[in-house]
Amino acid sequence: MYIAIDTGENERIVFRFFSGKDWQRFEYPYQNEDALLVGLNELLKQHQAKLADITGLAVRVGKGRFTATRVAITMANTLAFALRIPVISYTESSPANLEKRLSETPSGQYAQAEYSAPASIGKK
Repeated sequence: MYIAIDTGENERIVFRFFSGKDWQRFEYPYQNEDALLVGLNELLKQHQAKLADITGLAVRVGKGRFTATRVAITMANTLAFALRIPVISYTESSPANLEKRLSETPSGQYAQAEYSAPASIGKK
């Protein structure tokens, strides 16, 4: 099962999952950064799957909140390391050919965040 994580929406996290046929969409409300883990857990429960069933992860970058993007990248890279699966980043809202990109990406390479604007930490 491939999972794509999109934190580019303001009020929700969009998870897309691919288990052989086509991408299906699952939305989870975004209250705080914990919502990523809770939402992923809900997605897996809904499909009677376990973490071990995930064979690749993709994270949307370049849009959305700074912290949400960093947390999503960190979570995906950590899971990819622990499960020894590929992880990639993507920039488009509707991922095209992610399953092909994931199948061609070896594990051990990690995704990097890209942001929609420069960081404003410490700026007044």
